[in-house]
Amino acid sequence: MSAQFLLGVPGKLKTLLDRLTATRAGYLDRLDATISSRTSSAVWTGTKAGYLDASISSRLSSAVASIQTGYVSGSGTTGSGEDTRYIDTTISAVSTSKSVVIWQTATDEGFVMTTARLTSTTNVRCSARTSNSVHGRFYVVEYN
Repeated sequence: MSAQFLLGVPGKLKTLLDRLTATRAGYLDRLDATISSRTSSAVWTGTKAGYLDASISSRLSSAVASIQTGYVSGSGTTGSGEDTRYIDTTISAVSTSKSVVIWQTATDEGFVMTTARLTSTTNVRCSARTSNSVHGRFYVVEYN
């Protein structure tokens, strides 16, 4: 192995030393400082500490603006395609861009595609692609 690679060390060492200002050297001297020295009241406020103490549920509840639920059951209105049978249900107005519909259903008719969706700010359409009926519970969750 050749020692030729060592020829570049003096120049690289000079570059590092030139970059080591008094401020940077001071930072290096503080690497072994205790954590408490990093939490001055100018940085660590009671408000910030309170965020850590807050329960998860209080943080999540501020993310949800509203939850609405309803149950539909019946033959509904005859349509076509996805809406072979459907039931429209009026809800309180929500922002469609900030809302999601969760749909629960069960059937004894074999595999039947069922869906629920917002068709307007105040309407949930629960649909079944069957000629019989629509049954299920919907939840509309609107986020802040």
